[in-house]
Amino acid sequence: MGSGKRLRTCPCGVRPTTPAQLVCRGCLTPLRLTVRPATQPVPARAKKKTAAVPVAAGVTVRDPVRPASSAGLKLQFSTGSIVVPVGKTVILGRERQGCPDGEILERFHNLSRRHATVFVDPDGTGWIRDEDSTNGTFLDGRRLSPGSRVRLKPGDSLRLAADVHVRVLRCGRR
Repeated sequence: MGSGKRLRTCPCGVRPTTPAQLVCRGCLTPLRLTVRPATQPVPARAKKKTAAVPVAAGVTVRDPVRPASSAGLKLQFSTGSIVVPVGKTVILGRERQGCPDGEILERFHNLSRRHATVFVDPDGTGWIRDEDSTNGTFLDGRRLSPGSRVRLKPGDSLRLAADVHVRVLRCGRR
């Protein structure tokens, strides 16, 4: 382990087993394992919105999960859709405050008032957090732990309570 590379923990909580591991074994997220040499200064604008992931000096790969020009996520319900723009947060539930299109969810009486929160980071990564809902939030059939944030990707299937089915889409696509 004297390679000088630091093992980073993935947002899902899984820690890589080797410095050379490129993908998280828990959620298949590409890991950024490069460390800047001490002689190379850090640019003033180090946080750039891009889909390119540095792997080694001079080598870059495209991240298939985060497009370069992401406009956020679209949550498709049977009663309509809710768009979550990049850098914004939307609270899903019966309460209309915090949700721009809250009337879509008002008729579902088994939802909590503040059931779950969906947010999209500035780099386009989507996340969901169960807000300690009574009837649960499910991602691809697995119940989410209250308070823990879980990554959302286009194509994921969400279920709020027993009967509110949601399809996660990239904005601008069906």
